[in-house]
Formats: sequence, structure tokens, C-alpha cells
Amino acid sequence: MDNNTEDQKRYSPLDNVFHEIFGYYPSKSGEAMEILTDAAYQVAKSILVKHNQFLPGQYGNTKYQIDGLVETKDGNQQMIEAKDYTINGKKVGRGDLQKQEGALTDLPMEKGIFASATDYTKDAKEYAKGTHINPRQVGIDLYHVRPSKEEDEKGRIKIIEIRMHAKGLAFDRAKWKILFTKETVQFLHDKYPKGYIGHLMIDNFYDASGKVKTCMHDITIDLNKKVDFKDEKQDKVSGRLELPSCFIKYNGDYLEVKGIEYGIPIYNDEMTFTVTADGKPKILIKSEDGSVDKLITDEEIKKVLGKDGKGK
Repeated sequence: MDNNTEDQKRYSPLDNVFHEIFGYYPSKSGEAMEILTDAAYQVAKSILVKHNQFLPGQYGNTKYQIDGLVETKDGNQQMIEAKDYTINGKKVGRGDLQKQEGALTDLPMEKGIFASATDYTKDAKEYAKGTHINPRQVGIDLYHVRPSKEEDEKGRIKIIEIRMHAKGLAFDRAKWKILFTKETVQFLHDKYPKGYIGHLMIDNFYDASGKVKTCMHDITIDLNKKVDFKDEKQDKVSGRLELPSCFIKYNGDYLEVKGIEYGIPIYNDEMTFTVTADGKPKILIKSEDGSVDKLITDEEIKKVLGKDGKGK
């Protein structure tokens, strides 16, 4: 008999997807479905899911094996049960959901999530609806998890292009003029010879006692607020900033200033970003109520499960 035919009987489509991504088959039947469901739910919901957990019941000595334990951001827990009946062509029935419901009522769970690789019987779907109505039951949400198909990609956004218009002050081309008081101008004339060229880097402005009163960093932040993003004709910001009772330090002297005159050009930049999903679609996860319908790529699965598929 053909070995490929034997493998097709032995492994489900989700087993083969797991093998395509990680290069091996899990040792336990149905484990690929459980692992891939946990990873897909984590990606789709942006929420932490722990695989194969064991929890004690609240009202007895029963210990429950949980295919996936969801930990929500508000501190609640949810239970994932996953069944892959593709090899025998069976649908998930009411009995499967009742078994999960029995565990849910004995565990501190907010709700249950059931994932099927095939589909659900009519009775199973009706039972799941009832769990959300019956106050004595814990609600169960139904999900479909299967290998993705090429037709699943139709109508979906594959590439997102973001165009950004950036506008701000070009400080590297700014023109500044320090306005000194008459006393400071006279002091400089008396102290330095005609033709003297000095170099001054201004960072801080001080008060009369030598304490920092303001700085160029804060001034430039305030000047940025003068940019009008709605005014397309605005090409510069210019004006005069009054700095009463402020001093700058030069060669050990404190020189009193009146303010600063400034002229700063405005730059306009157009930037385009393209966002695409990493990897190839491998899994479709879809909720019965339609609130979740997402293709999960192999790279997204690896980010959750690591390169070996055994978790991080």
C-alpha cells in the first residue's frame, strides 16, 4: 500500500499544517489541533493562552486537563476545548459541549471556548446558545479552526498603506538674534576690543542669582506649538520672545538680555508606510457568531509557539 495514503489516513489536515510549519508531528492525536487553536486564539484576541493546563475542581477532588487556559487582562480565566474530528468526518455534538460545561461549572471560569476542525451538529449549536441564557450555566462560545484555503483570502485586506504628512520647524536652518540690554551692550564694548569675534553656545537662561530660569529646549518646544497644521501657506515661524530679567553666561560673566528674535522655516514631509502580514496564511479561526474571522500566518504562529512549536 502507498505510504502517502497511509499518512493521509493517519494525520488530519491540521496535523499536516503543524508539520509544514515545524517539521514534525505531535506525538498525541489531536494535539496539533489544540496547540494551533491556542496559538490562533492568542493572535486573534491579543490575549495570553497557556496550553495543556491542569486545574483542580472547586467542589471536589476532580482534576481537569485544559486544552487552553486563557488569562484575560482583567484577571479572569477562560477554558478552551479543541476537537479535531476530520479523520472520521464527525461533527462536534451536544455531548462534547456538555462535557465541557461540566468542567466549567466546577472551575472558576468566565466562559468556555470550544473549537472544532469540522463543524457542530444542530443540537450542539442550540445547546451552546442555551448556555448564554441559562443562569446556572457558564456560556460557551463556538469557534471553527481549520487550515486556510486560497478562497479564504478573497475580499480581505492584504496590504495597508499609510501616508503621513509631517510638518514642523527646521531648527537647523533657524536664524536667531539675541537682544541685549543697553547696559550689556556697553559692558561688551568696554571689555572687548573692536573687531573681537567671540563664540557663544546658549543653552540656559539664568536669573540674577545664577539659577536656571528657562532653557532653549523649553523655548523650542513652545515655538513648535506655533506651527498651524491647517495653514498650508505657512512657511515659517518668526517673532520676538521677551525674556525679562534673564541672563546668559559668557566667559564667566552674566550678561542681561531682553529677549530673542527668531525666524524658523517650516518643513513639510510626505512619508508612506506599507504594512503587510508576515508569512503565509495557514489557519482560519472563525467564531460561530461572526465576531472573529481571521487568517493566521505561519510567522504569527511561530511568534507564539517559538520555532520548535513547543512554546516560549
